[in-house]
This record gives sequence, structure tokens and C-alpha cells, in this order.
Amino acid sequence: TEGFSPHSIQLRSPVPLFAEEQERLLTAAAEDEAWSLPAIWLMLRLGLSRGELLALRRDHIDLIDPERPVVYIFYDDVTKRGKERKLAGDADFGRVYADYLEAKSPVDLLFPVGFQAVNGMVNRVRAAAGIAKKVTPETLRHTFAVDRAKDGADEKQLLALLGLADDPRNRDSVRRYLKLAEPPL
Repeated sequence: TEGFSPHSIQLRSPVPLFAEEQERLLTAAAEDEAWSLPAIWLMLRLGLSRGELLALRRDHIDLIDPERPVVYIFYDDVTKRGKERKLAGDADFGRVYADYLEAKSPVDLLFPVGFQAVNGMVNRVRAAAGIAKKVTPETLRHTFAVDRAKDGADEKQLLALLGLADDPRNRDSVRRYLKLAEPPL
């Protein structure tokens, strides 16, 4: 079964955000609801999927060193344990997260909202940032992957950073990010 892959599903080309659009989005998120900036930061700067974002619990983020917070991605489903990973935040995220904890003080789940609330928040922040193109949680994850590829991450590293299984379909996805990261001709 190792080589088995179901019928081919055509992958759409990702349309990542440019650096200036990313900054505008983060600025607009800071002016939105308290949870908007940490949620967008986690998807845009650490590549969390919407499902991973909504599964985050307060004790999944280690703030022992606020300059270097660590975000742990865990799965309750035993079959998804291979996707678990530990991601490094930076001082900016340490501040964003500390501000969020002060404003909301969540007891367990960091973002006790549903999938549609995340979609709506990202769209609302996109509009406030004056970005005309469609931006979704998936767009933020694609942007993260392309940026890491530009920073030199290879196929294997991107699979690990995104928590993807090393299979043909995911390798095809990661190759799209690598292609977009290539310097212009």
C-alpha cells in the first residue's frame, strides 16, 4: 500500500501574500478583536492549519522564555500523531500572546470559536487591511510555506514544518511552494 495513491486531485496553485500585504494584515489584525492577531500570527508565521489553531490549548504554548515561546501541536487522534510537532515562536509572538492572555485569559482552548468564525475573522481583517485578493486560513499557511522555502527550507523540511506525511500528494504540494520561492527569471 506504500505506493498507493487515490485518483489524482488537481492541486490549485497557491497565491501567497507578499511581504507588504502580510504586514498590512498583521496591523489590521491588531486593531480587530483580541484573538485576531494571535490567530493570524500562528497561521501566517508558524503555518498552523485552521484545525490546528482551533485545537490549541493554553498549555500547548510554553512561555518559560517569552523571547522564544514554543508552540506544541498535538492530536487526539492516534492516527494523526505523526503530524505532531514543536514550533519556535519569536519575541514578537511572545508579546502578542502575552497581550492576548491578559485580555482574554482563556482557561483551556485558546480560541473557543468555530471554523466559520476563523474564516469570517480572516476575511474581515483582509478587508480592513485593504487587500483585494481572496485570503483564507489556507492562504496564510501557503504564505508561511513559500516564505520558508525562500529562506532555504527544502522539501523534507517543509513537510516536517507543515506536519505533512511524506507521500506523493504532499510532496507535490510542497514542490508548488518551492517553485514559487525560486528567484524570478
